[in-house]
Amino acid sequence: MNDTNVLEKGADDVRDVKTAAKRFETIEAFLAHAEHMKSAEKEKTDEPGVQLMTIHRAKGLEFQTVYITCVVDGALPHDFSLDELRNGDEEALEEERRLLYVAMTRAEQSLYLSVPSFRRGKTAHRSRFLYPLLKKNRELFTQKQQAPL
Repeated sequence: MNDTNVLEKGADDVRDVKTAAKRFETIEAFLAHAEHMKSAEKEKTDEPGVQLMTIHRAKGLEFQTVYITCVVDGALPHDFSLDELRNGDEEALEEERRLLYVAMTRAEQSLYLSVPSFRRGKTAHRSRFLYPLLKKNRELFTQKQQAPL
């Protein structure tokens, strides 16, 4: 990742934190919430429920059902990896391909991939990582079209 991409990623991260913090009246309330979430994450339970996590966090774990959202170019692979590819570096793209594989193989029974029509107000395009899968396993994929919100 070049310096410009690192700065852009940092700016995206700051925007995400700022957006999350807006839900709270004070910085203390936001920090208390963050600490609560951190400690709640440590409390593992065998009770049924939904767990939301990043692909990185899912490594080494298995679940009956896995949902992977926003499997579109720009998200998977991320814009930064696509920029690196345009600059001749395929390493970041291949790492994201491996991460998607890891995420998909966490499913013991069912795997759902979400491919939205739009992302950030623009037409979204199915991830380039899906084309080889679709070509080899067409019968495993179903498409459900939903009306825009």
